[in-house]
Amino acid sequence: MAAWLSKSAMELRESSVEEMIDVLVGRAGRRGFNIQREEILAWRTTLTLVIEAFDEISESADLTHCQVLFEYEIPRRGRRIDVVLILGTRVAVIEMKVGANRFDRAAMLQLVDYIRDLRDFHLESKGIEPDAVLIATDVQSSDVGSSITVEGTCLQCISLASELSSIIADLLGRQVGELVDHVAWNNSEYQPTPGIVEAAVELFAGHDVRAISQAWADNLSETVDAIRRIVSRARSERQRVVALVQQLVAFGELADDLFGGVMPSLHG
Repeated sequence: MAAWLSKSAMELRESSVEEMIDVLVGRAGRRGFNIQREEILAWRTTLTLVIEAFDEISESADLTHCQVLFEYEIPRRGRRIDVVLILGTRVAVIEMKVGANRFDRAAMLQLVDYIRDLRDFHLESKGIEPDAVLIATDVQSSDVGSSITVEGTCLQCISLASELSSIIADLLGRQVGELVDHVAWNNSEYQPTPGIVEAAVELFAGHDVRAISQAWADNLSETVDAIRRIVSRARSERQRVVALVQQLVAFGELADDLFGGVMPSLHG
């Protein structure tokens, strides 16, 4: 995992927006992305807004341990976080919606997904609860500044650089724990959920061979029905699930039932 552009807050304030855009375009080209004019305009708006936010608090806040990451890649997902702010001991994730005139649910869920990715799989974020900020640049002032909880994650919904500066100042004023190493964080390992084999090993770690060999499969119908319910619920709620079945002795029969019932429905 690594950002396309990383700058300290002080470096950012002294850098040219157009030169930073050139860096972003170059990184995109090396990854095979064809950047459109709209994305360049979005980068320009994002860079300008973040710079203005730090400018507003430069005299009242200590920016020594502030690092800004742009276009932070999430491995295996083909997605990038617009902006990550490393603010001393805190980490803030920003989703930018340039030109948006409302805070739509799709944008909120996208930001929540990023927070979960970092919290659950990002090694250097272990023990850190990232703060979430959603910025819609064209929302009317009367609709911004609110906190919205979506699927257990609190989102700060704002529109202006002044509002972002207030959030940054607040986070800098609430420092707990050790400083986040921005270099290590930017290059952190990504540890997804364990594979089926690893999960099975952990599941059976507390059993001896005798206990496993004595397992029998007299409830295949119930097992198949349970798996079908899990799959149905996962599809309706657009979730990803893993079902571990312990009745290994009759796996062939179980597989026949599943492939004859559940699997076709997944492709249908």
